[in-house]
Amino acid sequence: MRLNHKPRTLASSFTSVSLFLDFCGRSGKRQITEIERVDLEGFIEHEQDRELRISTVRTRLACIIAFLHFLMEQEVIPTSILKRGIKLKLPDVCPGP
Repeated sequence: MRLNHKPRTLASSFTSVSLFLDFCGRSGKRQITEIERVDLEGFIEHEQDRELRISTVRTRLACIIAFLHFLMEQEVIPTSILKRGIKLKLPDVCPGP
């Protein structure tokens, strides 16, 4: 809100973080301090398996990374989670007819 984002942008960011936390919860994580890099990678793979557009997955990843940076600044999670970047690969395109 402080950065003057539109309400829809804030809602989208909230949705991305909520989906990520729900995914972590379903994998057995009960505390936010238990989040690991594997959870982030698993969530991205899960979103790609749902056949979302790569741009949507990248946007969700950006929102989640911003959230994780906040948690790192608050010293809730270790900085090692985002030590390396995460690269998304475009799906292989089959040749047309």
